[in-house]
Amino acid sequence: MRNEAKHSLILIGGTGATAALGLAYSVYAGRMLGPSDYADFAAAVSLVMFFNIALGPINGTIARFTAQFRARGEPGRIRGLGRAVIRRVAFYGLIVAGGAMLLGSFVAEFLQWRAPLLIVAIAIVYVTVLLSVPRGVLRGVQSFGHLSINTLVEAALRLAGGVALLMFVGGVGAALTAYLLGALAVLLLGWLQLRSVWAGCPVLPVDGTAVKRFTLPLFVMMAVSAGYQNLDMLLVKRCFASEHAGAYGATFTLARTMSVLVTPFTILLLPLLTTLHEQRRRWAGSFLRVCGYFLLLSVGPLLLFYLFPGWIIERLYGPQFGGAAALLLPLAIARVVGFLGHLLALAGVAANRFGFLVVYVPGLAAEIVALALWHDSLAMVVTVVLTVQAVTVAGLCAVSIVQTNR
Repeated sequence: MRNEAKHSLILIGGTGATAALGLAYSVYAGRMLGPSDYADFAAAVSLVMFFNIALGPINGTIARFTAQFRARGEPGRIRGLGRAVIRRVAFYGLIVAGGAMLLGSFVAEFLQWRAPLLIVAIAIVYVTVLLSVPRGVLRGVQSFGHLSINTLVEAALRLAGGVALLMFVGGVGAALTAYLLGALAVLLLGWLQLRSVWAGCPVLPVDGTAVKRFTLPLFVMMAVSAGYQNLDMLLVKRCFASEHAGAYGATFTLARTMSVLVTPFTILLLPLLTTLHEQRRRWAGSFLRVCGYFLLLSVGPLLLFYLFPGWIIERLYGPQFGGAAALLLPLAIARVVGFLGHLLALAGVAANRFGFLVVYVPGLAAEIVALALWHDSLAMVVTVVLTVQAVTVAGLCAVSIVQTNR
C-alpha cells in the first residue's frame, strides 16, 4: 500500500470520528439553544475557525520544518524548534489576546454579539494556537495515529463537557466554554505524546531566519484560506435577521462537514510533499492521488445533500432550522471547491513556491467585494461564494501547471 494511502486511511478514521463527535455537539447545541441563540453560537465558532485557520502557519511551519529535519535525521532540531516556537507563541499570543479582548466591545457590536462571547472565543483561539505546536510536530513526523488520538480526545471531552454545561448552566457562553475546556485538556496530552519523537536527544538550535522567511507568506496563504471558508457566515450574521442567520448557521455547519473529508489530506499533504521534495522525488502523482481521494469521498455526502436536504436539517436541528435547506447542496459544493484551492496552495507551500498567492489573494478580495455588493438573499450569498471560488481554483490550477513545467 502506498504511503499516502496508508496515512490517509488512518487520518480518515481519526478525523471522521472526531468530526462525528463535533457534529453531534453542534446539533445538540442547536436543539438546546434554538435558532436565535444558535446564530450567535455558529458565528462564534466560525470566528474561532477563522483565526485558527489564519494562525495555521504556526502548525504548518512546524510540520514543514519537522518533516525536513526528520528527512535529514536531525531529531534534536525538531526538539529545538518545538521549544523555541512554544515560548514565542505563549508570550506574544498572550499580548495579542489581551489586546483583542480590549477591542472586543467594538467587534461584538459590529457582529451584534454580547461582549462576553467574544472573550470566550479569544480564549479558545489562544489555547488552540498553543495546541498547534505539539500537533505540528506530530504532523511533521507523520505520527498520524497519535495525532488522531489527540484530536479525538478533544472532541470527546468537548461533547461530554458541553452536554453537562448546557444541561446545568445553559446559554451560548456555556456552549462555547466546552470548546475551551476540551482544548485545555489535550494540551498536556500533546506534549506527553512528543516524548517518543525526541527521547534522549539534545536540544539543537534552528535557523530562525529560514523559519521566518518561510512563515510570512504562509501566514498570508492561511489568512486568505480562512476568509474563503468563513466570511459568508460572518456576513450573514451581520446582515440578516437572527432567525435567517440561525438557519444559515445550521446549513453552514452541515456543509462544513466536508472539511472532515479534506482534513486528513491537508494534514498529510504538507509533510508528504516536503519529504518528497527533500528526497528529490516526483510529487505530482502523489498530489493528484490525494485530490482524487478527497473528491471520491465527497460524492456520498453531496448525493445525500442533493436527495434529502430538508430531511437532514430538520431531523438533526428541528423544523425551525429548515428555512435554508435548499442551500445545503450548493454550499457544500462551494466548500469542496474551496478545499481544492487549499490543497493546491499547500502543494505550492511544500515546494516553497508562493506564486499561487497572485491568484489566491485577489480571489478573496473579489469575493469580499462581490458579497458586499450582492447579498440580497441567502441564495445570492451562496452563489457569489461558489462562483468566485470556482474561478479562483481554475486560476490556481493554471499557476500550478506553469510552476511545475519550469
